[in-house]
Amino acid sequence: MAENSSDAVSQVQNRDVELLQVWRSIRRIFTGWRSVFYTLFANWSMRSMARSYGDAITNSLKLPYWQRFEKIIAPLSDADVDFLRVLAQQQFEFVAASFRMNAVIMVTVPVTAAVLFNQIFPGSIVTYFEEQGSSNPIYIVGAFFILAIGLLFAGVYRAREMRMALEIEAAKRRLARGETIASAGGDAQDLSI
Repeated sequence: MAENSSDAVSQVQNRDVELLQVWRSIRRIFTGWRSVFYTLFANWSMRSMARSYGDAITNSLKLPYWQRFEKIIAPLSDADVDFLRVLAQQQFEFVAASFRMNAVIMVTVPVTAAVLFNQIFPGSIVTYFEEQGSSNPIYIVGAFFILAIGLLFAGVYRAREMRMALEIEAAKRRLARGETIASAGGDAQDLSI
């Protein structure tokens, strides 16, 4: 009995390792820069038209990296896809929370410091900006914060796309089995941050 139990545990552990390798492959497909690039540049007109008519999903499914994703995910079982969906959901929640926390800190801390400094030394900030002109180092710091927030947002976008891709795959599989989302015990999820 104990021998069967240890074999089962070993099989589950081996399958987890295999699925984590698939997860890494999916993460390599859905890179932040690729997601943002296709959304903003390569696919801009198609997406903007689709958003106008409310169908960004159909156009996303045509993107080359989504098609590579479908090739990787096709041989997996439904249980494997569900496991990856859980990973994608957890990844999205972590990345979205990190983005919100960092964005709030990167905006509120400098603004609060500037307001407090201006309260203690009235007019000193305006005088400083007037004296420094365009060579002010604060512009470099501001550009850094904007870049950092942009990179964090690209990570959120990537995590959301990974989650959305796995949700769509799971829904297609339920549809192929003749199930509905309601009969599968699921519900439509909000894909916003």
